[in-house]
Amino acid sequence: MSNDHPPTPSPAAALHALTPHGLHRYLRASASSRFALIVLNRPVTGLPRAVLEDLWVHAEWRLCADGGANRLHDAVADDPVLQRRLIPHVVAGDLDSARPEVLAFYRQRGSRIAHSDCQNSTDLGKCMAILAEIEARAESAAAPPLDVVLLGGTDGRFDQTMAVVHALYKEAAASSSPTPRRMLLLDEHNALTVLGPGTHRIDVLSGIEGPHCGLLPVGTPAVVSTRGLRWDMDQFLLSFATIVSACNQVDRTHAATHPPADWVTRPARIKGTTFDDIALAAAERAAAEAAATADAGVPRPPSPVSPVGSSPVLSSSSRTSVESVAGVGGGGGGLVYAAPPSPPLDAASTPAPPAKLLARAESAPQLLPGERVSTVLVETSHPIVWSVAVDLTGGAPESVA
Repeated sequence: MSNDHPPTPSPAAALHALTPHGLHRYLRASASSRFALIVLNRPVTGLPRAVLEDLWVHAEWRLCADGGANRLHDAVADDPVLQRRLIPHVVAGDLDSARPEVLAFYRQRGSRIAHSDCQNSTDLGKCMAILAEIEARAESAAAPPLDVVLLGGTDGRFDQTMAVVHALYKEAAASSSPTPRRMLLLDEHNALTVLGPGTHRIDVLSGIEGPHCGLLPVGTPAVVSTRGLRWDMDQFLLSFATIVSACNQVDRTHAATHPPADWVTRPARIKGTTFDDIALAAAERAAAEAAATADAGVPRPPSPVSPVGSSPVLSSSSRTSVESVAGVGGGGGGLVYAAPPSPPLDAASTPAPPAKLLARAESAPQLLPGERVSTVLVETSHPIVWSVAVDLTGGAPESVA
């Protein structure tokens, strides 16, 4: 094996450096990512116990967001030995949901109980603030941040589900790091993550993930290109005012690991996109489609966007930068994300961080008989939610025609 250093990428290639994603990074013996596990106050009983144990073993830090302590405690109530093994490092929140006897159970076994009455952040936000404080105390401040796996999230109240999606989006939108924190929400039906601006590769395990998936422009419109979906997109505008990519499907035969060459050479065509640019492009697309249907003698459908010359449906003020509205990049006029207050941590009550933080590792997923990995490549101008259906019950892998 050569010890030569890889060549320095060109500026265009650096802008399109792939950020890898995949559930396999946190499961099985091939788990390669350093991550923290946060149990939310949502049902986790639908997750196979083997998955819960696998995540617990591989996580470096384990936290419960308030009533998530109840969920964890009750999920393994029929196995007292396992219940005494699954002890979180921290239980955090305003603690209006965690039962006193559950808090006492974990406190007696070494958990830090971090209480905060602040109502300007959710219990998940309090956990994220504590995690950031833990990382700040680590030896290597230059190391990439820990990934975060959230257990539970899409079952139950819709407002709570959106609060979790907001936490994922805020992390992706606020990060300016070349290796931003990756966050994955997992429950018995779905795996969600937010893809930040840039280029991403998503590894999809057959038999566990997909084929149904979606790309949802929560927060702001996004210009998106994909490879590896049944209905791929090329610099396609996704927004709640026009169209979203729901009910799409993973192409099980796609295995490319690098983006097309034209993606690498076109960063300027996406960077700095404005609402007016997006609305104009959408209007021109609608006009072209209308002209094509008129030539074919098909009645013209109503346009989903306002015609050129009128106020764009996506614009609240002329020439407003999408980056500013999204709160990403620099400049004023955007949303300001203040770090939520959190209870102070002290060395006596908090486990010490790992002695040394390591850079992210790449490894091939451990596959079961009949499984295969397909890839989805996504280029996005702004943060966008990736959602894929999951089945963790051990169903038979799908056949590929």
